[in-house]
Amino acid sequence: MVMILPRFEANRPRYTGCVRNRPRRPCPSQGSSAVWLHSAPDETAPLVRDPGRHPDGAPSTTSVYDHAARASTGQTYAVAGRSGDWTAIWYLGRRAWFHDPAWAPASAPAEGVLATPAPAPAPSRSTAARTRNPPRTRPASAPSR
Repeated sequence: MVMILPRFEANRPRYTGCVRNRPRRPCPSQGSSAVWLHSAPDETAPLVRDPGRHPDGAPSTTSVYDHAARASTGQTYAVAGRSGDWTAIWYLGRRAWFHDPAWAPASAPAEGVLATPAPAPAPSRSTAARTRNPPRTRPASAPSR
């Protein structure tokens, strides 16, 4: 488990959209408590997609208004892997990578409960038959004969 914990002043991710009528214009560099989450351990890899934030399938962006591909200070995640200066966490059911070099860490070890779902039993023929053909029942208000 890791807690997102970048040094605010040293952590300067790129953002866009600070000027209302110029949404793609880069913002001035400033400290941030958030880290970008990439789909691979590479600065040029696409940001992770968030179907809740972008239900139309649009990619996540670096806009100050788009929180889809960010992890913020204090949030705790299960570690999903490491590659060089990158750490992967489980985010929305898949790996999401953030830059976490030893010389400027963006996370700290953390404790927490890791819940792993139990596998569902495989349906049997009788289960499938019951699902397709539920037992016939009478409505509660039907008179008895």
